Amino acid sequence: MTMSDGPASPGAPPLKPDERIGNYRLVRQLANGGMGAVYEAVHTILPRRAALKVMHRELLAVDGSARRLLQEASILETFHHPGVVRVHDCGTLPDGRPWLAMELVHGVTLSSRLARLGPMTVAQVLTLLDAIAEVLVVAHARGIVHRDLKPDNILVDGGGTVPLRVIDWGIACQDLPGPRLTFGDTTLGTPSYMAPEQARGLRVDGRCDIYALGVLAFEALIGEVPFVGTSAVDVMTQHLTTPPPPLQRLRPDVPAFLAALVAQMLAKEPDDRPTARQLRELLAAFEAAEPYEELVISADGPAVPCDELGPIVAAPSLADDDDNAYLELTVLDEPVAAAGARDATPERLRLRTPRWTPPGPVTPHPHVRRAVTPRSSSDAVAGEVDHDS
Repeated sequence: MTMSDGPASPGAPPLKPDERIGNYRLVRQLANGGMGAVYEAVHTILPRRAALKVMHRELLAVDGSARRLLQEASILETFHHPGVVRVHDCGTLPDGRPWLAMELVHGVTLSSRLARLGPMTVAQVLTLLDAIAEVLVVAHARGIVHRDLKPDNILVDGGGTVPLRVIDWGIACQDLPGPRLTFGDTTLGTPSYMAPEQARGLRVDGRCDIYALGVLAFEALIGEVPFVGTSAVDVMTQHLTTPPPPLQRLRPDVPAFLAALVAQMLAKEPDDRPTARQLRELLAAFEAAEPYEELVISADGPAVPCDELGPIVAAPSLADDDDNAYLELTVLDEPVAAAGARDATPERLRLRTPRWTPPGPVTPHPHVRRAVTPRSSSDAVAGEVDHDS
């Protein structure tokens, strides 16, 4: 679990050092989230340090909250991966608050890394996407959907590299026999990273995690999420109706492949997004390809320089000929893309996939309106958005 500092738990004083919870003795508070506070703790018998998460006291009055925290332990117990923290133990305090003892991992959140160092290089983003997608492949194969992927819930080392951990599975869901844990008319998630179907309160699957990962990739490259508004409702409306800004216009050094891939991850319709496994396959094909200088319309057709390519609004499927691997891309002119890609007649292009060598230090594009900062109150960890608000 994260080692980043956080504010005191709202509504109730934090637990004090040396307090005992189960077989653990608290050392200090590490962080604070929407569901609970996280403490460093030591086992009173075993030579083990743990991250101990305790639910906020005021959430006892919210129906289902205690079950949700214990469900996180149950979900994490069902699959094991180096990119997910292990659960050691769980229980409840005398006042009814549940607690989890988890693997203690030293690192910083990706949001803290971005706030301190700014946008990442293309190579770093490719590595980040593959590492997170690897975790999602395992989770989605077991029917587990995180539902709150964002930089606050990605733990990295100080330089922003892997190994990483995908943390805070407190609002994750799992398709298992029996009733699902629901919360009435409340939509669970964080508005800035919420897939359209999630914002509508519809049943979601792993493709909502792919959408959130696309938002995360956009933010890691640009230093800004694709949709910014004055309220949660404003942001969620843009997720539902507004195409994301073209990545290459905000940052020209982003290769066409990556811009197309992020655009596909941010597709409004879940069926238009790749799965986590397909995402990894596309990234592997991109990494293995030879460098290229131009686009090819057809095997015998004229070449189109990269800087003349219009906005890529749907992408990439792999195709092969006898000697080369290509990516099939859908490219539309800007007026058609703005009117809605689904009604357009796209031109199919074939793109020789490159091995990308990133340039020097990243200079933020003038379009970026503000540097990455810690999340606002509307983007609280494991935040909840009321449908009626």
